[in-house]
Amino acid sequence: MNKGIAEILAEASKMETVEERVDYLKQNNHPSLQTVLYYCYHPSINWLLPETDPPYNPRSKEEDIQNVLKSDFRKVRMFVEGKDYDNIKPIKREMLFIEFIESLDPDDAKLILSIKNKKMPWKNISRHVAKKAFPELGL
Repeated sequence: MNKGIAEILAEASKMETVEERVDYLKQNNHPSLQTVLYYCYHPSINWLLPETDPPYNPRSKEEDIQNVLKSDFRKVRMFVEGKDYDNIKPIKREMLFIEFIESLDPDDAKLILSIKNKKMPWKNISRHVAKKAFPELGL
């Protein structure tokens, strides 16, 4: 079964120890997982979107689209400062963001909305855990 990024993080958060969570994240490593952790926890990331969540129509859970964030994770850089997309007009950026989250599995969409506000939905997936799992991210 193809697990979505939100599923991986939710499962890791249920693990008892930091070491178990770190190992689980390493076992399920994917560039999109690292991107989510980086954009949530790296201090230099500044999102170019309003703090409030936009109105959007979430996809149905039955659609089995957990792979979309894994394949489209590079789009996230359109919504942060200094990643070659600073010249997009704010209204256009917000429309692109809505289109992006509407294309995702509903759990992955909620995850992206959370990390946009620098919050991880699972308290056990802390910056410390992310840093231990992927020290190369420079968190």
